Amino acid sequence: MNGLVEPSLRVRFAEDGEGDEPIVVQESVAQQFGYFKKVLDHGEFQEAQQREVCIKEVSRAVGVVVLQPELDIVDSLTKDNLLDAMIALDYLQFAIHEIFTKNSTQGLLWLVQRKVVVEGWLADQHLAAAILDSFGRYACVACFIHQHKDVRRCLSPYVVKKPSVIREQWRRCVRGEEADDAAKAAVMLMHNMGVGLSYKDMALSPQELGEFLIAATGSSSLAAAQAAVFEKTIFTFSSVATVSPFANSQQESVTCLGLSIKCLGLPHPSSETQESPTTSQTNLLPPFSAIHDGNVKLVDVAA
Repeated sequence: MNGLVEPSLRVRFAEDGEGDEPIVVQESVAQQFGYFKKVLDHGEFQEAQQREVCIKEVSRAVGVVVLQPELDIVDSLTKDNLLDAMIALDYLQFAIHEIFTKNSTQGLLWLVQRKVVVEGWLADQHLAAAILDSFGRYACVACFIHQHKDVRRCLSPYVVKKPSVIREQWRRCVRGEEADDAAKAAVMLMHNMGVGLSYKDMALSPQELGEFLIAATGSSSLAAAQAAVFEKTIFTFSSVATVSPFANSQQESVTCLGLSIKCLGLPHPSSETQESPTTSQTNLLPPFSAIHDGNVKLVDVAA
């Protein structure tokens, strides 16, 4: 029998009363949080010192949920504590891009979104609205949105009623601020909204769409909003793809941003005979605006 005991931390909360015992957090769990990792890595505890930390911005009820191994966190989540738990994970600097569960291929946020979507929690308009109101302030919530298409699909009907959360990120991007997780979440929400409208998964009248565009861009009129949307490239995806060889009569396909595009080369005028072309040859000649080099690039295909 192995007599070694894993080191642990005792965690208290600012709201604790005299009768509240600290919760014990194994060091392997504490290492998942930047909040504790700084203390542990710098050895700020003396050998004989009680390894105890007091957290001010997280309640005991939420702390008990998040200060566990990943799978236990997911099991402890409810519709009522979901958002508070994600905000606590953000405050405690949980390493959301890492995987801590042995033999797992997915991280905590993926496990959370699966439970949220399967349980249908985002059908609750109050929870959906609260999540949309929060992603601009908490990176964990923003990642929860922009990394998971099913979450965005569930939130799409509520985005129309929350143009202010999009406007906040739009203005930041217009000012040239760095695109962070919040900006990515806004972009992906708009992408999903566009897909929903294209495939008629969302019912939105022209007037409603116009009002949303005006509010989301902070414009004074629909014309100004449309101009801003088409002039700005801040809320777009760009991709470059090359088809090679291109100067032949064989069709080639290229994929840009998920769009499969069939390309067919046009014969170059110099490849024609110097003799007077026949009618059929004339029909093969490309227009003056045709591409003149051997390859073609599909540049900045944006959506």
